[in-house]
Amino acid sequence: MTEFSMLAIEPSDVAFQYLTDYFKTDPKITCIREDFLRVPVEPGTVDYIMSTGASHHSHTDGFLQRSAQWLQRGGYWLIADEMISPFETRKERHLNLLRHHLAYMAPLCFPWPTTDIDNRTPAEQEFVADFNNTVPQAKFLADNGDADEAERLCRELLSRTERHGFTTKVSEPQLAFWRLQWLELQALVAGLDYEVEQKTHPQHLIKMAEGAGLKCVAHERVYGTVGLTDDCAGTHVMAFQKI
Repeated sequence: MTEFSMLAIEPSDVAFQYLTDYFKTDPKITCIREDFLRVPVEPGTVDYIMSTGASHHSHTDGFLQRSAQWLQRGGYWLIADEMISPFETRKERHLNLLRHHLAYMAPLCFPWPTTDIDNRTPAEQEFVADFNNTVPQAKFLADNGDADEAERLCRELLSRTERHGFTTKVSEPQLAFWRLQWLELQALVAGLDYEVEQKTHPQHLIKMAEGAGLKCVAHERVYGTVGLTDDCAGTHVMAFQKI
């Protein structure tokens, strides 16, 4: 896509610093630190919109409508994002959300490598042990339908780990795997608490997009967390075309 000029939109101050540093030598890419929904629209002027992991972090209907306004007819809206399995009730959504996030986290709960010297601080050792003990237990409960108890364990784990106050500066590079779990745990609890965290299932998003004038022309689940089909939870890639 070297013939295109690109506009990169990022609302986070920290992420924007990384974004601008990464693209500082590319004159075809303009970076804007702003909420996507607040950027002034020039209707029908954009050929492609790409969204990675952002479609559920804002008002989903607004996100779809704004994208459709910007796109020219025949333009494409391309997304890669997490989605959960189909649900009918709020309780089913909570259970599916728990199962989805815990399925991302559980494979990272591996034993810390045994060496003669452990450079981790006591707080870091406690952090790793807490996740390794709690996440598999919470996943077992969620997989067996006990959403309330699994949710309780996750909330308590988040409360304990937030007291550590970890940043990107850690004593061992392997701790990145547990920091990733921490971020996933934060997303899990946010999904339970806040309607703005609009994680949904694929067919629901497809129907919402149709209401905005965007037709799904390609869909693949590239990483599955729950279930066996493309309609189930995991990381999904979708292509929509403005009709």
